Amino acid sequence: KPDGAADDGPGALWLLPAGGGEARVIAAPKGGVGSLAVAREAGTILCVSGVFPGADLAADEAKEQARKEAGVTALLFEHFPIRYWDHYLGPRADHLLVGVAPAGAEERAGELRDLTPDADARALIDVAPAISPDGRTVVVTWVDQGLGLARETTNLVAIDVASGARRSLTSGERAYDAHPAISPDGRWVTYMSDETGGPEVYVRPFPSGSGRWNVSGGRALEPRWRSDG
Repeated sequence: KPDGAADDGPGALWLLPAGGGEARVIAAPKGGVGSLAVAREAGTILCVSGVFPGADLAADEAKEQARKEAGVTALLFEHFPIRYWDHYLGPRADHLLVGVAPAGAEERAGELRDLTPDADARALIDVAPAISPDGRTVVVTWVDQGLGLARETTNLVAIDVASGARRSLTSGERAYDAHPAISPDGRWVTYMSDETGGPEVYVRPFPSGSGRWNVSGGRALEPRWRSDG
């Protein structure tokens, strides 16, 4: 942050000019900014931010203001779990927001849009989403407790940025699939899975997701692509 910038409040999205200059805020969702990804070719911005359950971004801001004016700090939990490592899962749930990169040197990012309005408090915990170079598709880990806490699934889903439609890329009741990374040419997605009992790295064709190959041959975590693929 520039000298003198306030440290209070949730994190915002800042832009630092590559050629030098002062950093500036280009987006400041009320739920803060977590993981961040930018489409290599399209420049589409993808970030994780907290949103109150059942609220769109406008209603989320209004609800935060109402809580502040009423002096409400209590947390109400209706589902388990209520805590993840060092923080409570509430009152907001993590969602994925997308926006258009600033067109000019002094402009802000385009209006952010909630890509996962149905995400509950557990679905997107501690995720690091990936976005295709053309900005059309997001790949992210999605936790589903539809079968109960003891049988929750943690698989990869692909989300169409234009429509928000979501489809499964991986499946399995017990496997933990995470840390997706899309190749620079947009033809492959690599990820970590513990389906064999330990973390290993796999690669699948993208965007179809059909077929997969183990490329680590042993224990491995958080794959990344070289810039030339």
